[in-house]
Amino acid sequence: MATPSGNAALGARLRELRKEKGLKLAALANKSGVSLAYVSEVERGKKLPSLEVLDRLAGALGLSVLDVLDGVEPFAQVNVRRRQIYGPSSTSQG
Repeated sequence: MATPSGNAALGARLRELRKEKGLKLAALANKSGVSLAYVSEVERGKKLPSLEVLDRLAGALGLSVLDVLDGVEPFAQVNVRRRQIYGPSSTSQG
C-alpha cells in the first residue's frame, strides 16, 4: 500500500532482490552511492525513491528499474519534481 512518502511493496521487492544477490544493506548503499539510512527507509516503505535513485539501486544489483518494479503494484500516488534547467535560450535572435 502506498503512503504519501513511500511504498511498502517496492521496499519489500528491493529487500528481496538485495538478499537474493547476497548483499548486506551497507554493501548496496556503498555500491549505489545512496546513503545507508535512505536505502533502509526505502526498504521499510518509509521513502519512495526518485527514478534516479531507483536506477542507481537497480544498477548496484545488476538489474534494470523494470526488473525491480516487476510484480510491484502500481503506485496510488506519484510525486513529480521538476528541476530548473539552465542553458542557452531556445529562442533565436536575428
